[in-house]
Amino acid sequence: MAVRFVDECVTRVKVSDGTFADAKEVFSPGEIVEMTLLTGFYMMIARFLATLAIDLDATPVNWSQSDCVNERAYVSRMLTRSA
Repeated sequence: MAVRFVDECVTRVKVSDGTFADAKEVFSPGEIVEMTLLTGFYMMIARFLATLAIDLDATPVNWSQSDCVNERAYVSRMLTRSA
């Protein structure tokens, strides 16, 4: 059901009344909202990257080794670095 909902959301923009009714039988209102928002966020990012011809990174980011993991240290470095 989730795959059908998301597929219609992507290909048709608005899911059919039948798919929406079926989704309401399986998912809570909050889950339907979350599924719709997640699909919309993905489509927004995909279209943004495609329109601006931004290539994906050659390798995935290892977030556990990223500066952004330790937000306090990251912000501190950004505030104290030379201009």
